[in-house]
Amino acid sequence: MLLALLAFAASAGNSSGAATSTSWVTYGNSPLRTGLAPSAARTVERSFVLPLDGRVTAQVLASDGRLFAATTSGEVVAFDANGFVLWHDELGQLAQTCEQLDGYGVVGTGVVDAQSGTLYLADAFGRLHALDVATGAERSGWPVRVFADFRRELVWGALTLADGALYVPTASYCDAPALGGIHRVDVGTRQVSSWFGVPFEQGGGGGVWGWGGAAYSPGDNALFAVTANAFPGGTNAGAGFSESAGYGEHLVELAPDLTVEASSHPAGLTDGVDLDFVGSPVVFTRSGCGELAAAADKDDVLFLWRTNQIASGPVATLRLETYDSGDPLLSQLSWSSSLSSLYAVTGTQLVRITIDAHCTPRVAWTRNLGTHTENGSPTIAGDTLWFAVNGTPTLVAYDARTGNRIFSTPLGGETVQAPTVVDGRVVVGTMSGLVDGFAFGPATDPRRKPRALTSWAGARYGWQGRPAGVYATENSGKSWRRIYRGTPLAVLRLSRTHGLISITNTPGPCMCTTRQFWTDDDGKTWHETATLGSRFALGGGHVYFWSGGNLRLLGPLAPVRGTARLSSHSVAALPDGRISDVQPIPGGVIALVSSRVNGQGWDTDPRVLVVHGETAQVVALPMERGRILVNHIEVSWPKLTVVGVDYVTNPVRDAIWVSDDGGADWAAVS
Repeated sequence: MLLALLAFAASAGNSSGAATSTSWVTYGNSPLRTGLAPSAARTVERSFVLPLDGRVTAQVLASDGRLFAATTSGEVVAFDANGFVLWHDELGQLAQTCEQLDGYGVVGTGVVDAQSGTLYLADAFGRLHALDVATGAERSGWPVRVFADFRRELVWGALTLADGALYVPTASYCDAPALGGIHRVDVGTRQVSSWFGVPFEQGGGGGVWGWGGAAYSPGDNALFAVTANAFPGGTNAGAGFSESAGYGEHLVELAPDLTVEASSHPAGLTDGVDLDFVGSPVVFTRSGCGELAAAADKDDVLFLWRTNQIASGPVATLRLETYDSGDPLLSQLSWSSSLSSLYAVTGTQLVRITIDAHCTPRVAWTRNLGTHTENGSPTIAGDTLWFAVNGTPTLVAYDARTGNRIFSTPLGGETVQAPTVVDGRVVVGTMSGLVDGFAFGPATDPRRKPRALTSWAGARYGWQGRPAGVYATENSGKSWRRIYRGTPLAVLRLSRTHGLISITNTPGPCMCTTRQFWTDDDGKTWHETATLGSRFALGGGHVYFWSGGNLRLLGPLAPVRGTARLSSHSVAALPDGRISDVQPIPGGVIALVSSRVNGQGWDTDPRVLVVHGETAQVVALPMERGRILVNHIEVSWPKLTVVGVDYVTNPVRDAIWVSDDGGADWAAVS
């Protein structure tokens, strides 16, 4: 199924007055999964980079001026078109021995119900969440446990919202035997029903794992899904074993209640070589053909069906390129109605496939990408194709008519997803955990007043981070003036004249990091430094910053021997831990340390660092039952409270540790 993903995971322009949309509420911008956006400019300007925990394998969504990204660590973030964070939430991360990804949080793309203002996401614990798009708060009655066997069943693909129900596709981990298929959740009643591709009596399998999940045709009021292989077992074993048993390796048409209406297994899918389908079907209408469904399999073969004649088999088959078992096709197709063309991005090339009025597909042209790896899926914006080329991560644009490359710029990481083209931006989530944003033109004004990032140095002197920049006050907030133009991720005012900021915009040529600046004259001049990362805090008059399990103390705000670097000192280094939260205490900070490293481990006995100046004491908390991940630490000196969450239980439960003496002694509170 997804074994090729294992190796992969290990591994400036002008605005043209283009039309853009403010919403991208489902994978591919349509339940038909066409990957089509309104026409847009053909070049972009570097805009922002937003660092998140985990990897981004889900497509970025957008609604009403907000964009949403989710990661494999379980982090969910809402941000505006300039990269300014509006809210974030944590849905948890499952530790799984399958190393296709280093931990599993939110893997598949969610869906937004714009009418109710709800973002639906599936976590790795078999739960479906309903979050308020404005605040991130969970809707009453949610989350819903959709399936119980979450250690073997995962939502790899996108959710589908149709006809008052959510459709949740699942498949196995690491191609291990398990059930897979589609679960239906009634939005009103939250009742769950399920369809499985291959029952255990026939070995299990038949999961729906492609990034697009299931497509939905409003005209047919039907779902279309392509499935993975069946596994050996039950009556499907020995010499008679077939990977297409049940509905394995099929295109399946399902009614809204998950009744199978029709199915098709192309004869060319050979047993024993793992040639199941990829992506999701793309459903479209071609004059002279009616409605068609297109899907491809791992060996680079395209199939076309008439949606009203699925059981009759494909009406056409087309090989896109010579199959290489070391570089299977894993990306999603896209469709341009104006050009009557499908587009595929393989591991080596971009392919345009024209569909004529006789429903015959032909390769119009191919363009060599200079790669031999999995590349991102394409999004079509007018007559421009946007997608990511991996190896050396690059966002590229091609003329959809001619195949000429018209634009390229570095990305901050490799990606398996298609770009989101929305609100004057091209936005891409990457496997390095960065969300990269590129703009067609100048930065956009927020449609509403978001929360501000505020830092005070005494009662009079404050800084505020806003989408349009960093603002300062010297009169307790009676008036504010802008001292830095750019979107801040963090601000820290240290005194009347000194302070630090982390900026998401203009991230530099690699598009791979935030930028940190300091000032010693209240923002009249700014100095960039590579010493700091984007995570820092003030405690006891000292600035601490951290990454992974390393905590450092920042020296004076002055260059070291004329360089751009600032001096710093190591306070603690924990190779077997990761600092997840830092809060100020008298004389220093307290840092919460998680044992979750590279997606593995639980926090049944987490640690804290009690830090005063350059001295850190490691304190282990009492053992607590469950599968817990620590979330944050609360300070009401001398009382300290560590909050963790057991995500495996249903419903989830909090795990609480309390210290009444500033962190010396701790007790677990049930």
